Amino acid sequence: MARPAEGTPTQAIDRLGDKRPQHELREQVDIIYLPHNPSVAKRASRLRYVEPGLILLFFLGSLTALGINLHRLYRHRTAHPTT
Repeated sequence: MARPAEGTPTQAIDRLGDKRPQHELREQVDIIYLPHNPSVAKRASRLRYVEPGLILLFFLGSLTALGINLHRLYRHRTAHPTT
């Protein structure tokens, strides 16, 4: 339950969820929520974005490698045109 500044308890569901929560049932945890919409909340944790960050880095690395290889192919074709 989130308790906004007005003091009214509000229940919120984490949009990402936790596969392995690091807290016990009924244990108090820190959350981050939008003051104007406290039903949009998430647990305050730095580790929740590690996996998506690694996937993004892998994707960007693959995209970079593709761009480099396409550039090399383009340079090779312009240096040695086929007739």
